[in-house]
Amino acid sequence: MDFLEWKYKISDIDILKINHAFITEYEFYLRSIRNCSNNTAVKYIKNFGKITKICLANNWIDKNPFSNYKAKVREVERVYLSEDEIQKILNKEFATERLSLVRG
Repeated sequence: MDFLEWKYKISDIDILKINHAFITEYEFYLRSIRNCSNNTAVKYIKNFGKITKICLANNWIDKNPFSNYKAKVREVERVYLSEDEIQKILNKEFATERLSLVRG
């Protein structure tokens, strides 16, 4: 995990050392160093939360480090391609067959 190397100069950490401060530091890392948008950072944190729930279910940890953590997904306004942009993609000659198949 790049975060552990960046913050603690280690490659692995004991699950018992995961606490609220660790989670907020991880979120800071995602948003600043990795330059993740809000929703991407929230997704990473939620997936990490699933791992801690498994640890709780197996009695590997006593308390949930996510108990006081709140994160909200923000609504994103999508921008769609214009007809002109779609036509440019359809007419584009790709250098590899793979890209032509993906367009297809």
